[in-house]
Amino acid sequence: MSTTQLRMLSPLALQSLDATQIQGLGTAQIAGLSNSQLAVLKPAQLAALEAEDLRALGLGQLNSLSSAQFAALGPAQLQALSDEQWAGLNGRQLGGLSTGQLQSLGTDILAALSPAALRGLSGAQLASLSETQIAALSETQLRVLSAAQIAALTTEAWQSLSGASLSELSAAQIRALPASHLLVLQAQQLQALQPDQLTALGTAGIAALRPEQIAALRPGQIAALDEAQVAALDKSDLRALSSEALRALNVTQISVLSPAQLSELAPAQLAQLTPVQIGALSNASLAGLSLAQLQALAPEQFDHLYGNQLGAITPYRLSMLSSAVIASLDAEQLAVLSPAQVLTLNAQQWQVLSPEQIGAFSAQALRELPVSTLALLTP
Repeated sequence: MSTTQLRMLSPLALQSLDATQIQGLGTAQIAGLSNSQLAVLKPAQLAALEAEDLRALGLGQLNSLSSAQFAALGPAQLQALSDEQWAGLNGRQLGGLSTGQLQSLGTDILAALSPAALRGLSGAQLASLSETQIAALSETQLRVLSAAQIAALTTEAWQSLSGASLSELSAAQIRALPASHLLVLQAQQLQALQPDQLTALGTAGIAALRPEQIAALRPGQIAALDEAQVAALDKSDLRALSSEALRALNVTQISVLSPAQLSELAPAQLAQLTPVQIGALSNASLAGLSLAQLQALAPEQFDHLYGNQLGAITPYRLSMLSSAVIASLDAEQLAVLSPAQVLTLNAQQWQVLSPEQIGAFSAQALRELPVSTLALLTP
């Protein structure tokens, strides 16, 4: 039967050919079938095609196949298709492949798939792919996956992705990640995330990260977190931050840290904050600092505290600060100290105060000074 005669067969006559007859057709005859003829072939007839027959089909012919027809092809037949043929497939064909068929595909085939083909894969199909197969997908291919498809990838697949691939994902894709996926990300992967991607994680995403993952973030990434995310950081997360990361926080971010969060910072960490950052602490936060934390602060850090912030420090803790800190306070700061705070200043602290500083204390505080303190002030 010539190619011309074969093309004139009706769909019913074509479907009547058995597997042996299909195998008896030459490659040129198979390649000569019209799209409509290929579309009526039974799965068993397609399964009988030789590798050369399949490679001879054009993109239009391949795309005329239904998902059930494409699913009838065996692993060897699928592997026989060229990269160009795979790249030209639409999502309809791939949607019918079993997980076993997908797992048989080489990384070169996965890398050749078009965006339309990838979008045709279900979550279960994507989840069946190995980490090696997922790692073969380009940044462009990964970016076309829907949020549901991204969430369907296994944790092993996520671990296989390069930082460059992760950095190309959209905010919507990042937002779709379950906590189990975030927990497996390595330091180099997290460090590749862009500021908008970190914001897309939301408070739940940031809160899901382990302290060592938070510690791996670059200072610029910490600075990109919004206020709600900063407030969601666990106490152990804050302790894991480097000095550079802490100094990267802006005053708004610092201001939303709760007393409970700040109380977990090591004194050495607080000492690394800039004076401007210390000045952004709330009254409640300052009141919640331990004596060791307060004593770790330098005079220049205290210089940026307003009077009402100093007023939040308990009299006892104020009396335990170094003389250098007390000497650095200006008149405006000293003026708002309560009589109780002034009365608890120790002898060394009184001795470093200038007459101008002493004159800044409230009249009530000065009236209540004991004789022993007054004796220190007498030339």
